Amino acid sequence: MSGSNLTLSYSLRKKLGGQKSHEFLEFIHSEVKVEMESVKTDLEMKTNVFLTKEDKIDLIEGMDVIKK
Repeated sequence: MSGSNLTLSYSLRKKLGGQKSHEFLEFIHSEVKVEMESVKTDLEMKTNVFLTKEDKIDLIEGMDVIKK
């Protein structure tokens, strides 16, 4: 656990108690994980849309074959 996580955990434990602070941190963790998975999925989808230089060359070569 990083230093900031320990500080947050300690502060919450003082205010909410051990079990409630643990549940709250688990909730935050799960929400962040879901959001990061969504961002990762969106990023993967967007990177699959990009046309690389190699893809462009392959398309042009394919078009030349079709024209002949």
